[in-house]
Order: sequence, then C-alpha cells, then structure tokens
Amino acid sequence: MIILINKELTQKILFLENVQDFEIFNNNSFDTDNIDVFSFNIEIHNLCESKKINHKIAEDFLDKDDHDKIYKYVTSFYNWHEHDSIPKDLEFEGINLLSLFDTAELHHLLIREIYLFITLKRLLENFSNVEILANSHLLKIIKCFSDNTKSIVIGDSKHIFSVPFQQYSFSFSFLGINIPIKLSRNSYRKIKNFVESTLGRIFDLWFSEKKLKKSVLFLEFNPEQYTDLFNHLSKTKKNIVLLNTRRPAIWNFNSIKLLKKFNCKIITPKYFLSKFEKNSISKILKKYDKKIENLWIHDEAFFNLFTIENYSIWPIIKDTLLQVYKERLQDYIELIIFCRKISKKLDLSCMISLNVFGETEKTMLKINDKIPSILLEHGFTNYVPELSLFDISNMYPLFKDKIALWGDIQKDYLVKQKNISNEKILSVGSPRHDVFFNKNIEIKNESITILIIPGQLDESNAIYDTRLFLKYEMLLKKLFSVLKSIPNISYLVKLHPSLQKNNLYVKNIIQKIDSNIIINQFSNILDDIQSSSIIINIFTELFPSTALLEGLLLKKPILNLCLHDYDYEFEFEKDKAVLSVKYNDNLKINIEKILFDKNFQSLLINNGTQHTKRYLSNPGTASQKLASILNSF
Repeated sequence: MIILINKELTQKILFLENVQDFEIFNNNSFDTDNIDVFSFNIEIHNLCESKKINHKIAEDFLDKDDHDKIYKYVTSFYNWHEHDSIPKDLEFEGINLLSLFDTAELHHLLIREIYLFITLKRLLENFSNVEILANSHLLKIIKCFSDNTKSIVIGDSKHIFSVPFQQYSFSFSFLGINIPIKLSRNSYRKIKNFVESTLGRIFDLWFSEKKLKKSVLFLEFNPEQYTDLFNHLSKTKKNIVLLNTRRPAIWNFNSIKLLKKFNCKIITPKYFLSKFEKNSISKILKKYDKKIENLWIHDEAFFNLFTIENYSIWPIIKDTLLQVYKERLQDYIELIIFCRKISKKLDLSCMISLNVFGETEKTMLKINDKIPSILLEHGFTNYVPELSLFDISNMYPLFKDKIALWGDIQKDYLVKQKNISNEKILSVGSPRHDVFFNKNIEIKNESITILIIPGQLDESNAIYDTRLFLKYEMLLKKLFSVLKSIPNISYLVKLHPSLQKNNLYVKNIIQKIDSNIIINQFSNILDDIQSSSIIINIFTELFPSTALLEGLLLKKPILNLCLHDYDYEFEFEKDKAVLSVKYNDNLKINIEKILFDKNFQSLLINNGTQHTKRYLSNPGTASQKLASILNSF
C-alpha cells in the first residue's frame, strides 16, 4: 500500500502503541484536523475505528523486503555473546553465562523491537518539520535514528518489555477439567518445585543415585506425547530419566500413571543438589552479578554490535536484557552445577532433546559434548526452499550429533538446502504419532461435524501486522456465514492450547461472530479430529500446523484456507492431500464440494494416505525404531 504524506507542512503526528496511549488521546481534546494519527497494532486500530478516529496504519509503510530484513536482523544477533568485542570473564566452568538465555525468548524480544524500529524509520522518512507525540518507548526508538525531531511524551514514563518465559501460561487438568493459569516465572517455579517434590516422593518418581544402570536422558519432554517410546524403552536395561526445568514432567494424574508404568524417573536441581552445593551458589552469584553490572556500565561494545542500517538499537534492548540476566543468573549457575553433577552421577549413554535453543538444552549439551545426543523433530514442517530463511525453529545445522527426522521429505530438504550430511540423519518417523495408527477412525453416525482449526497469528516470523489480522477477521466472518447457510451440519473450533494474546484475540473474534459457537482450547486434539467428519484448517503462518498432518493420519478430508498470497507449493499440496484455497476464493463452492462430494472426499483421503506414507517413516513403529537406536548407545 502506498501512503501519501505532504512533507511540506509542519504538523503534529501521534503514535498510538497501546491502550494507555489511546485512552490518554481519547480523554484529551486534540485538534484532530491538525494531527496525523497512526495505529501500531490491530487492537489500537480497532479502538480508533470504534471511536471513528481518522488514522493511518503504521505497518503500511513496510514492504515484503522490510519484513524479510527484520527477520534477518533478528537471527543475525543470536550469537552476539560470541563477538570478539564482548569480554570473556563471564564464563563459569567453561560456559559463557550470556549464552544460556533461551534463543526463542531472545528472538521474541528482538523481533518486537526491531519491527518497531524499522516501522518508525520508514514512516518518518515521509515527514519533515514534524512534532511527534508518543509514549516514552517509541520515542526511545526514534532517538536511535533521529536527534532532530521535536517530541512530546505521552503515556508511560518507563517501558521495559517482559520476555515470553517471564510469565507462564498453561492449563492444569484437575478431575477432567482444564483450568487456564497465568503465573510469573518465580511463582511458577515455586509451585512446580513443590508439586514435583511432593508427588515425586509419594509415587517414588525421583531418580536414585543407587541405580547404577546406564541412563537415557530426555530433555524437556512431555511424557504424555511419547507413551509408546517410553513403553519400548522401558523393556531395555537402561534408566529412563526426564530433566524438565522449563515444563513440568508431572503435568496431571495421567502423567504420573505413565511415569510409574514405564519406570521413568525425574531429576531436578532442587532435589538432586546437596545443601552445600546450593549454599555455594549464592557466593558465586555475587561475583558474577557484579561482572554483569560492570559490563552493562561499560557497554561501548554493545552499541557497535547491535547495529541496524547504521544505527544502534542497543538503547532499546539494554534494560530488558539486563533485567533478564539479573533475574536468571542464579538459575544459570545452578543449572551448570546441576548438569555437571548429572554427567558424573547418571552414567549417561545418550541424551535426546527437541531443540537446541532452550536454557536446559544449551547447558546440558555443552557440558556433555562427548556424550552421544539426538535431536528429535517435533513438528510438521514441510519446508520449501523459498522459506528456508524462516526454518530456524529446530536449528538443525547447529546440532553436532544425530538428527532423528520424521521422514525422507524432511531429510531431502536438509541435505539439499542446509548441507547436512546423510550420516548425521536418522529417518525414524514420529514417535508421538504412533498412537494415531492404532485408532479406530470409523464415523458411526451420519451427521456432519466440521472441526475448524484456526491457525495462530505469531509475531515471531515478522509477517503478521494489522492488515493480516483484518484479513483473518474477514475470513472468519465469511467462513461462519457460509457454514450457517448449510443445513444439518454442526461445527466446533479447536484453538491452540497456548494462552498468548493473539490466540485469545482469535477467540474473541469468534465469540463476537456467534457466542454459541463451541470453542475447545484444552481438549485432546486426537479426540477432536476423530469425532469430526471434515476439517477446515486456516493456514495463517509460513508453515502448516501439525494438526493438519494429524487430520491426514486419521483420514479426514481437509479444506486448507490460506490467509497469505504466497504461492509456495508444499509437499502435501503437490500430493493433493488437501483442498487448498485462497482466502479470496469462492468459499461456499469449496466448502460444499468437500462436504457433499463423496468421490472427492475419497480422493482426498487416498491422496492424504499416500502423502503420510511419503512423509513419515516407520508408520506406527517409530517409537520402536527410536528406542532401538537409543538402546544401541
């Protein structure tokens, strides 16, 4: 979209970033005829629309190249701590403490700030002789690239963003009821430690040093997703040990039952470290806390390191980064001491993880670099060459040992696009989906039930903006309008179980359309898919949801609604495993086709079956295959 701005006039411009900004603006008598108002997200845009406030969308000043550039800048800063200009005196037992910050969290922090930086820079390139009204956060960003603009502060005087894992959002299952909970990082960890300590003792789930058998260590695994794998591995002569510092291994009563059944043990710093080791941490902490503070005081190197388009963004992120390290330094020191002890006491034969960017994974893999390790693929990726820039969720090229993939499609991609050697790759299949091959998939009633899976609008890929939200809302309204016009059908919505803000936004949209629409958020996805006749998947991001693969495995006809204009040809589309249509196609015709054309349904199911055979190695026996590999070390 082209935005025309008159550069000749001296004028005021107002930037609205959050609800507080909007309320200040709305409660004051501004002369809107002499002020240009800009919204910076969908929430503020909708508020302006509701109040009939004339405004422009700030993100409209970005083009596709800008979005790609933002993403590239973010990933280029992943290893900032390794730069020669950064002092090396923050190493503890050979590990750089700065390196342990979760890369996914760093990504979210950086992409949020760099997105705003580029947006503001592009927008202000269209102005001269302007006076800016904005909150202190946006003005801080503007000052990074411009000292010549007049400005007036509105809203908050101090703005420090929290990073994703500073607050935990999850659901807790109790007596069959899923209860959403939000906790601070500290509160969450206290409760987690208490629950694990209590239940671990009651049900004898703690790892004992007296067990001298070889051990297989699982890093941050959800035991409920890998039941078959633990079942097969339990038949070997090795200990099964779960190290979960981020997510709880004991999630509900079912997880306790599974751990007991397969004789899995849990291990955590709070339980495994001695009183002497815990007391020593506080002394070590004082030393490194001073070093962190000193580094941030003498931060000249950071200004040159965090540079974008010849301007430093260090002033934007320095306070948040310092806050993170100050709050987590004790955890990092404890984790290193703990992992050192594990490497001596557990007699590890191998380790297995789902990623390499978490704090637990980083520490354990660095300390035990001589112990064989396996990185297990954990999601439906379907990468294509055109999107290789964005395929960083698993960080496969950084993993030194074996990579266990779901099948040859992904293997072929990694070999050709990422230059990963064949010898490094194991095509084992998906252990978490073995259960799908043993499910009864017959629908016994004649009623038509549609399962709608709305994709998430995730800021991490730098493509989401106000226009995408508006397009999404339009598509949802169009979809439910069509569905309501079709008699004798029922439908329900399955939201992603995360409690992030954008997911809740989607929920609110649906409830505004019709408050009677059934929305499941914490239900078992397998049960939801199995009870459905067809699936409508809304493809919002760059990569397909794993739920799409699971629908194919359970032989459901799938309508894939693409929210983007991109023409990337994924393997499941090449195989015609789903009916993929664009958001602006004739929705009614395509819905009726997949609902009532039995021959077309059969064709989709057959194509889907052939695709899953190509995509997944060892269907139904992946757990057995992986257990055999783990037992071989």
